Amino acid sequence: KMSNFSNIQKKLNDLINYVNSDMLEIVRTEAVNHFQESFDNEGFTDNNLEKWKKPKRTKSGSTWYGFKYGSKSKRPGQKKRKKESITNYSNAYTKKPTLSASGDLARSIQYKIEGAAVTVFSNKVYAKIHIEGGKMKVFGKGSATMPKRQFIGPSKKLKAKIRKEIENDIQKILNR
Repeated sequence: KMSNFSNIQKKLNDLINYVNSDMLEIVRTEAVNHFQESFDNEGFTDNNLEKWKKPKRTKSGSTWYGFKYGSKSKRPGQKKRKKESITNYSNAYTKKPTLSASGDLARSIQYKIEGAAVTVFSNKVYAKIHIEGGKMKVFGKGSATMPKRQFIGPSKKLKAKIRKEIENDIQKILNR
């Protein structure tokens, strides 16, 4: 009977250790991966994938078509231009995935573990306007409405994935 008690005590200690270290790492890893996948999927997954609205730089009729600040490439249909003049046009930017032109936003996803909580966030100041959408200033002048292109936030699919992984780990500890 004493060996039974020590087995229970060992499992309890293993569970406590799991909750205090491994579990938070699982939450962190799954959350960061899930949110970074938004950039590959060009949309956010809560229950299902909701694709982002395509940027104007990919639409040939838009004044933003091919926009890349500071670029010196020739625009389609442009007759003459001064050598080395800035056109803010890049043919490559007409094909870049949404929110992935530079990759900075996807790489900006970070996490913080405080106590028993994991917080995932972007350190880019412009992340909020993409996540929530809304009015913004363009080059400090006129305003434009940025469509919501959420890549971080509550997700039922992420929550279910984390729960399943944690339940499996706990079951393994209890079955030892």
